[in-house]
Amino acid sequence: IASFLTVSVVLFAITTVGFAFWITREHNRLATSASEQMIRGGVSALDEQLKTVSMDFAIWPDAVRALREGDDDWVWENIGISAAVTETTDIMMVVPTGGDLPYGWAPGMGSEPSTELLPDYIVNEMLALIAEVPIADRRAISRLVRTKDDIWMLAVARIVSEDPAEDPAEDPAASRYDRLEIA
Repeated sequence: IASFLTVSVVLFAITTVGFAFWITREHNRLATSASEQMIRGGVSALDEQLKTVSMDFAIWPDAVRALREGDDDWVWENIGISAAVTETTDIMMVVPTGGDLPYGWAPGMGSEPSTELLPDYIVNEMLALIAEVPIADRRAISRLVRTKDDIWMLAVARIVSEDPAEDPAEDPAASRYDRLEIA
């Protein structure tokens, strides 16, 4: 009887420890899966928000008019302020056609835009993305990009009129500004 009890206690202890390890491993697997799903959902929501904000500015008739006519005061008061003051985005950039430097705003900046918010290679990567989208295809493109110390999610949209007939056929140089990039 003593050896039977000893074997029973040992088997019970092994089973209990094994069961505890199995529960712990399964708990960790489920927690990892839930965390990954939560992160994917958050990144997806941010992606959609950035593309929506980018398109809202890119097709807003007053914004299109102000950017095409060079109304810098209106651009600051309605676009630049969204990054510099209200912090709707971390960066708001306008990329002019014809070789002019991209300019924009970031939190804490005043009305004077900066031309050095993002490295050129990132701006060029975003421009390459939107260049693949036909002008008639009104959508924003987003991308995760890495700078030296950070990872950014950026969205870019071509500035277009509400009425596609008013936009240049496939000649973005026909307008003063043709791309809007936000982060």
